[in-house]
Amino acid sequence: MRKTVIAVLVFCLGAFCAHAAASALKSGSYAGVDSPLLLVSSQDMKVVKGQISFWSGQRTLTFAVEAEKDGLFKIVLRAWGRPCNNEWPIMKLTVADKDVCTWTVEGDKALYISPALELSQGVHQVKISYLNDASTKDEDRNLYLDGVAFGEVESAEGKPQLLFAGKPLASLGQLREGTMMRERQVAAAKPEPFYPPKKEIPAYVSTVTPKHEITVELPSGASFSLADFQIVHSLNGTWKISGLTNSTEPFPADEDLDKGYHLPDFDDSNWDEIAVPLDWYYKYPGYRTEKLPFVKGWYRKKIEIPEALKDKQVILHFGVIGYEALLFVNGKEVGSHHGDFTPWEVDITDFVEFGADNTIAIRVFTDFGNKFGSPLPATHAYGSQWGIGNIKGGLWQDVSIRYEEKVRFQRMLITPLLEQKALRVDWSAA
Repeated sequence: MRKTVIAVLVFCLGAFCAHAAASALKSGSYAGVDSPLLLVSSQDMKVVKGQISFWSGQRTLTFAVEAEKDGLFKIVLRAWGRPCNNEWPIMKLTVADKDVCTWTVEGDKALYISPALELSQGVHQVKISYLNDASTKDEDRNLYLDGVAFGEVESAEGKPQLLFAGKPLASLGQLREGTMMRERQVAAAKPEPFYPPKKEIPAYVSTVTPKHEITVELPSGASFSLADFQIVHSLNGTWKISGLTNSTEPFPADEDLDKGYHLPDFDDSNWDEIAVPLDWYYKYPGYRTEKLPFVKGWYRKKIEIPEALKDKQVILHFGVIGYEALLFVNGKEVGSHHGDFTPWEVDITDFVEFGADNTIAIRVFTDFGNKFGSPLPATHAYGSQWGIGNIKGGLWQDVSIRYEEKVRFQRMLITPLLEQKALRVDWSAA
């Protein structure tokens, strides 16, 4: 019984080794279309008798080669092709998962030979692929192949001694060599960056004097400073914000007015805080979406108006509001503004209480336009629309409050009249 088992094991081992050896193309061997050594990725590659057809770039041919010892070897293939748009098919050779070379397969059947492959003893996997499939109404670029051979060479320039389809390789004409695919070379060390020597540049000194530094002295001896006529306080910093709401349709003109967000006694303690200036989509990025292109939000802030400034005019200045704003001071509507890139100033003197806290509330509407989701025609001008990320919302530039004299020049244009040795002054006053 024991001898029988051993005999069976020996027989099975021998059969396995014979199968392993038969599954690879040995040096000096040839495999034709019908060889079981040539494995196609799709059976439609063998529908035409006598050839392997690469109908598309997804088709590949694989086989194994066996080097009986360490050495140099070459692979030979017979292929032909059909062009499209004056370009012929490109065939690529990959050995052991490394891309080796490509051939441009032009015209009728010809032999294509690989560069010398330095292989260690053992079995190595080979893949042939088709890189540039294309077709038009009248042309279809394709690659065809009908045989593969594998042989050892003595040098990189040598040719293998073998029979290709039963004929000596030397009798089958010129062998077309492939174009090597070199691995990307990684620099051993990153070169040091070059910086030109620094040039000493004198510190910039402006020739324009800031207005708050200007003092005017009159012949009578009296003097005044321009800063005496205008006091500016920044309102940048932390504001309260309701959060944002998206919609598929524009919001009505009376949106949220029944909720009391604009009233001084409204409890905004549960609202978020937001820095001003800031594009509100930085705080709420999920609301920048084409699916819901209309967006709204409310801002609130309490500010103290000093009693000492009750003889001044109070001007609220917004660098930019994106896009449409409705302003309330102490619960009363003061005015509205439209424009992504235009500043807005509004006189709020008649709405504030001097020596007390005052509540500023602003309702802001914006949208992404019909380029980014709105189904409606454009109803106003938009800013930069290279991408939806360029559209900003909310108070995204400086906010300030300014105290000025009740009677003041708002604009002034001075024109020198040289011939008359005089000045012409055009002005508007409040």
